[in-house]
Amino acid sequence: PPVQTTPTPAFIPPMPIPSPKKKPYGAPGDDAEDPAELERHLRMVDESNAHASRVHSAAVAAAAPPEPPAAPPTPSEKLPAALRTFLGVAKEATSRVRNVRAECVELASTRAAIEGRQARSREKIRDLEARQSAAAAEEEFEAADAIGMEIGAAAVEREGAETDLKEVEQAFFWLGHERSACRMAVLDG
Repeated sequence: PPVQTTPTPAFIPPMPIPSPKKKPYGAPGDDAEDPAELERHLRMVDESNAHASRVHSAAVAAAAPPEPPAAPPTPSEKLPAALRTFLGVAKEATSRVRNVRAECVELASTRAAIEGRQARSREKIRDLEARQSAAAAEEEFEAADAIGMEIGAAAVEREGAETDLKEVEQAFFWLGHERSACRMAVLDG
């Protein structure tokens, strides 16, 4: 293993420097110096030392190595978050599939009703055409014309049922896509 050495500081703080003009209070040869002058001198020395300390702290902080980046999460740390995400996606997809199934059931009953309406319209048109032919054979032309109008109304009803049935089939088609999207959301989630 490599030998570790302690880093040398990039900045060495200056030593407090006493004022060359003044001797410390109570030094030998001190003749009655002014105490106010001495206090002013001590204040200046304290301020100088405080400034040197701030400069030193800033230099040490600047020279300190940066914090190492945090280690990426381990798979065991990632697993709970992935499970929560998957659970949320799965619940949402399950709810959507449940709604799609309910819509499919509703559309199936609507389609059955429309197909029944369409079958009744076809049967009615066959009956009316048979009556119209019989009326025309008996030369009851006014009755045949009235039956022709009923045939037209029944044909409009049958066409409406066909249009409704196409819309239901298109809705089934889109519900199939919705179901596939739900499945893909769970697989991709």
